[in-house]
Amino acid sequence: MKKVTILMLILTLAMALTACTKAKEINKPDWKAQTINGVKVNIKKVNITKATDGDEKGKNILQITLVGKNTSPDAKPIDAFLMTITNKEGKRLANYPSTNIGATLHPGEQLTGDAFYVLEGSAPLKATYQDPDRPKEKASWKIDDLTGDK
Repeated sequence: MKKVTILMLILTLAMALTACTKAKEINKPDWKAQTINGVKVNIKKVNITKATDGDEKGKNILQITLVGKNTSPDAKPIDAFLMTITNKEGKRLANYPSTNIGATLHPGEQLTGDAFYVLEGSAPLKATYQDPDRPKEKASWKIDDLTGDK
């Protein structure tokens, strides 16, 4: 039973890693780090990729690279599912199943990882990171341009 579980986990990760191909990168060096309940969070970069497998095959996928650092004395989460993305039309983008960041940061620990979303609608996009323990504490970033032509 244990071998079957491990095999299924390996197959799932392999599919997730091959599900996207890189299309273009959008860099915006002036995104500002924001601290939410002791976790300093920032967007490092944004990529647009294409899904090559599954139900989303052929659709554009938004890949956001996050950096999180725990500045508090307590363990804190950093997780792709704590971030929501809304498009210009106000629609929330669906999370895309891939190698999304999800970890517990110990005091002083920093981690970089990705969050994936099915890209629909037009820019600008609003990325909002919300603390699960303090829902009123949020950080937001605006992603103006998705063309990569800068």
